[in-house]
Amino acid sequence: MKLNSKIIQILGDGIIPLLGYFLWDWSLYFILLFYFLDLITKEVLLHLKTKKIKAVQHHNERSFLKKWLYKGVLSFIMFCISLFLIHVTMLFLHPNFSASTEIIAFMTYTEMGIPQGILLVPLIIFMGYVQFKNEFIKSKSYLTLKFEFLWKQHLTSNLIILAGAGLSLGISSFIILPEWLFVIAIVIISGVYQLKRFN
Repeated sequence: MKLNSKIIQILGDGIIPLLGYFLWDWSLYFILLFYFLDLITKEVLLHLKTKKIKAVQHHNERSFLKKWLYKGVLSFIMFCISLFLIHVTMLFLHPNFSASTEIIAFMTYTEMGIPQGILLVPLIIFMGYVQFKNEFIKSKSYLTLKFEFLWKQHLTSNLIILAGAGLSLGISSFIILPEWLFVIAIVIISGVYQLKRFN
């Protein structure tokens, strides 16, 4: 039953960007912004989880705080490098690309009369928080979940994103592939990695 709910969650995570690209006229950068928002939400919730684990399992251990700081800084650096590589890639795909213009377009894009920024951003945050409450707080995972395991999963995710961004830039430097290939690759790789984590 738990596995079925995870599969439904993975399918839901993949369906939104696919619908966005093929039905709602989202661009590749819109899809990336969707994943960025989700990643930032997970990063914030990860720190909340770490804070709870510290309070319950480690209390005021100075060594724990050092590890937390180190992993947090490393995660931030990996995220920033990935962002840089992705934006350089977008310039290869679209020489007139402007991140600020795309972000404004994303936030003000209207579907069914509602700007998606008003709907989508709070929805991503809300769904992340609900998952945090159900799978971490209510289940009392903070009593047994190890800090190292939690951050290892997160940093592995960041490493895959970094590798994907680097690979995309390398490919785009030599050949310009259609955007839909990138979209499908992102959805498939994300889904396979999440499924692998749940098994």
